[in-house]
Amino acid sequence: MNVTFHQASIIQKLQRAAYQGVKKAATMLQTEITESLERHASNIMNGGVASSPGSPPGRNTGTLSNSIQLKDVTQDPRVPHYVVGTSVPYARIQEFGGRIYPKRSQNLIIPIGKRGRDALKSCGGDIRSLKLRFIMTRRHTKILGMDLEAGHKLPWRGGGKKVKNDTFIPLFVLKRFVILPPRPYFRPAYAKMKAAMEAAIVAEMRKVMDKEAA
Repeated sequence: MNVTFHQASIIQKLQRAAYQGVKKAATMLQTEITESLERHASNIMNGGVASSPGSPPGRNTGTLSNSIQLKDVTQDPRVPHYVVGTSVPYARIQEFGGRIYPKRSQNLIIPIGKRGRDALKSCGGDIRSLKLRFIMTRRHTKILGMDLEAGHKLPWRGGGKKVKNDTFIPLFVLKRFVILPPRPYFRPAYAKMKAAMEAAIVAEMRKVMDKEAA
């Protein structure tokens, strides 16, 4: 009886199995990250509440959750390598937090509540088209708002009820910068899926060994 061991063949099969396992693990991570973002969706632009610091960011447009992709960057077949990530510019600061500064002006223009968001939407992001007035509060907070005469309401769809008296409606606050607390979504997803991902890779390779041993 001849007993042979085809080392090269088995190694190739294990390499292919490892590749499939790594791809499967990367897909699992991609799915978990995307689903974690969807679970925290709150449709902020339509009145939802932003997520609390430390939890994944609340959904605004869905751009971030839709951008999570996986890419095969394997160069050596003996070392299968997939990357899970996103090219969305604000992805990193959502994950780790940090300071946000304006790029083209002296101040960031931040909508105040639903009225501010509706104002921003009504002008397509160009607040210069709105008849706004600047005020400085006693605490030196810079505010942009709109003067309303008695019997009028804000001049866009969903502008609210008519005011009874002449009044000033604050719509935006101006700030030199804002500090965004971390709202991690990559790291918690990886921590949650790490054991399952490792098990998926081992399972693919075990299939080869079990078949060879049969």
